[in-house]
Amino acid sequence: MTWRISIYGLVQGVGFRPFLQRLAVADGLVGYAQNVPAGIEIEVNGSEKQIRAFLQKILREAPPLAEIHHSKLIPIITKTFEGFHVKASGKKGNPRLSLPPDLAPCKDCLSELLEPGNKRFRYPFISCTNCGPRVSIARNIPFDRNQTTMSSFPLCDSCRNEYENPADRRFYAQTISCADCGVSLLIQHNDQCRVADAEEVIEKIITAWQDGKVVAIKGVGGFLLTADAACAEAINTIRIRKKRPLKPFALMYPTIQHLNKHFSLQASEKEALCSPASPILLIKSAAHNSLPLKAIAPGLNTIGLMLPSTPLFHLLLHAFNKPIIATSANISNNPILFKDNLSWTEWMVLSDVVVTNNREIVSPSDDSLLRVSSFSESPIMLRLGRGFYPIIVNKNIDWDEKCVIAFGAMQKSTFAVRREDAVFISPHLGNLDNYDTELVFSECLSSIEKQWQLKPDIVLSDFHPSYPSTILAEKYAGLKKVKHFRVQHHIAHFAACLGENNLQHHKTPILGVVWDGYGYGLDGHSWGGEFFIYHHKSFSRIAHLSNFPHLFGDNMAKDPRLSLLSLSTIANIPAAHSQSLFSPKEWKFYKQVLSKNDGLQSSSMGRLFDAVACLLGLVTKPSYEGFAAQRLEEMATDWVEKNGFDNIPVFLHEHELQRPDKLILIPSDLLYKKIYKHLQMGMSHGQIAAAFHLTLIRCLYWIAKKCEIHCIVCSGGVFQNALLVDMAKKYLPQNFSLFFNQKLPPNDQNIAFGQLIWHQLMEENVENDLSFLMIAK
Repeated sequence: MTWRISIYGLVQGVGFRPFLQRLAVADGLVGYAQNVPAGIEIEVNGSEKQIRAFLQKILREAPPLAEIHHSKLIPIITKTFEGFHVKASGKKGNPRLSLPPDLAPCKDCLSELLEPGNKRFRYPFISCTNCGPRVSIARNIPFDRNQTTMSSFPLCDSCRNEYENPADRRFYAQTISCADCGVSLLIQHNDQCRVADAEEVIEKIITAWQDGKVVAIKGVGGFLLTADAACAEAINTIRIRKKRPLKPFALMYPTIQHLNKHFSLQASEKEALCSPASPILLIKSAAHNSLPLKAIAPGLNTIGLMLPSTPLFHLLLHAFNKPIIATSANISNNPILFKDNLSWTEWMVLSDVVVTNNREIVSPSDDSLLRVSSFSESPIMLRLGRGFYPIIVNKNIDWDEKCVIAFGAMQKSTFAVRREDAVFISPHLGNLDNYDTELVFSECLSSIEKQWQLKPDIVLSDFHPSYPSTILAEKYAGLKKVKHFRVQHHIAHFAACLGENNLQHHKTPILGVVWDGYGYGLDGHSWGGEFFIYHHKSFSRIAHLSNFPHLFGDNMAKDPRLSLLSLSTIANIPAAHSQSLFSPKEWKFYKQVLSKNDGLQSSSMGRLFDAVACLLGLVTKPSYEGFAAQRLEEMATDWVEKNGFDNIPVFLHEHELQRPDKLILIPSDLLYKKIYKHLQMGMSHGQIAAAFHLTLIRCLYWIAKKCEIHCIVCSGGVFQNALLVDMAKKYLPQNFSLFFNQKLPPNDQNIAFGQLIWHQLMEENVENDLSFLMIAK
């Protein structure tokens, strides 16, 4: 009898067909396996008992990089087969699989890379079934060589033999190549690109680093700007060219052994660094006599570390034997450069030397960035990119059959697409207030639209009417003649965390704690310190940080002094304390604006963090969003590490929470006034920083207690703060269930996914819910 097995999920480009071949041959089964747009299809002969046992082995022993959504087994018309083989890919069915992420070189490939006499010795593009580029080179689905940019490189006889040999590690490895048939390195100079062998390229790059030069190198997801990490002059050159005066740079080290000499790493941190994703890991920096850490990460005592993520970088770092700066090749706030069409004149703005290759990048992505909290060792994703994207957030969601496209927010822009039971979430693409980012956003969406053959039914966007993502969504919906819904920003954060943790159908009410920098509120003001209750597919705002003036739009996020001025004014703090931070002209202008007190109001927790950091002298001039909060977290963490969790005071008490009408308010003015009072009384800055964090967690607990809710979901950019996460886990009673974003960042990168979840939950009554604007086209 013949049976058809369909496997859905992350099952292409991860060695699944070679695995099936070995498994079927070992069980004496005959038939075939093939890629199809939806996943993998298997037809095999045997009794029902045999085939069900075979399916269970597939599910139980699947390749480590695979992630199976679900499977289906049905009997079909009996067929005759000779042996078991891998069949050419089929084209029937709608695409719905998850493309595999780009993976760092595996141990076997690294061993061959440095093994004299091996045919791939020092070949900078070595890969196999278990590693190498995937989503970045995929033009279409299924993931087969002829549908990737590797189609430009016909296999030599030797590689062809490996590709067709079931016993070989490179059996059906779509990215297989060698120096005889594979990708070439090129050096770009004077508007010309010339092919160069690996030894010349490595020598030229290392010489440039030694001379204090900046080298642009094409990686898997785009170009990186690199320089000797010990050369402060080169670091300053990158800052000037990128127009990035303060934001930290990441360090790339040759090996984990090199890192261990200078940094104290937790086991979970080492595991993350050495994983196939090879992300940037944010850790606490340490004394490092040979590196100018103040130039690498100005004003911070945390630093981003990574290991080589491509064979070329392994060869380079092996030869250089010390760390380099590795940062995305772009002007600050622009998308990462990934195309080879820049002229030498354009490259000269950024780099002294340009090394590229003739393998095209289809889908660009920055390096992923994550951290592990100090006390509970909780992983926190900060930027979803190379190595993790595309990601399967929750394979247990029961989606409907609609095709929905979510355009996300403006900052950390990400779009998400779902059709049937498949979801695609784009990597971090940049901020959409930049025109180049908008072009890349549209180009990436068009690519996915083509790959998935999309015919959208619904378009979703942020609630803000002027966000570029909202405007793009409105135009797209008009073009496709479909409905467009706008979803409130913080409810999307909440919904994203609900969906990640599979809580959409929770029987009892859930408290959503969404602490963020900015989101357009349903009342037209700026929200960001929000508490919602979700129950019976309904969201309601039940508490928030009390309002204070929101000054000068986006400038407030970049200039913590404005948050200080706003909170000091409503808390009646003496003007002298903040006046010294401003020029006389600035002070006069800002005080005039505040005296009117009729402008936009804010409940932003992010801006409260900025104000407290500024109050403690951690930031005294404009910087970049998140800098003040990061410094405040570092100061609090240092104090807790030295003094422990037992003697941290709190600045508010339960009875001081306010309750006008039906809302519960955390009084921002009273909290700020008490912090100022303790500062005047001589409490150490570190203790104040720690107490501020704990006070917020105590407020969270009191609001949950008042609402009699024990299931709490936390999301929003403020929950990138590892100490806040640790304190929530430590101080909330054991009978509370606490949930955070896991695979997705808590910041605005989760908004698009949250919009999908919101629509899934609210679809039945969304057109009657007047708190959300629907635009029908």
